[in-house]
Amino acid sequence: MTCFVRDKESYASLFAILESFGLCSGLRVNHEKTEILALGNSILDEKDFNNHRVCEIIKILGDYFGYDEKQRNDFNFRQTLKSIKNQSTCGNGGTYLFWAKSKLLKLSQFPS
Repeated sequence: MTCFVRDKESYASLFAILESFGLCSGLRVNHEKTEILALGNSILDEKDFNNHRVCEIIKILGDYFGYDEKQRNDFNFRQTLKSIKNQSTCGNGGTYLFWAKSKLLKLSQFPS
């Protein structure tokens, strides 16, 4: 689940709603996997977020987001290209090339 909240109060409201929903549906938030990324110039302290991890970079739908451009590019491009290079030594290299181009095109649609 990916949610965007404005501040600590909206975070608290969101999790109160999710807990109520969980009581009715039997579904629960996996708190061990919950990660938080500050949007804008917000500075977040983990102690304010029920031990959820505050991250500098976060993975959403297979792509990494964060404010450190070098780190973000390393995760999104360099590691992907390294993986493609290692995989292209066996099998059909054209398949991997197509996959790489589609990944790069997808990532280029998001502004830095």
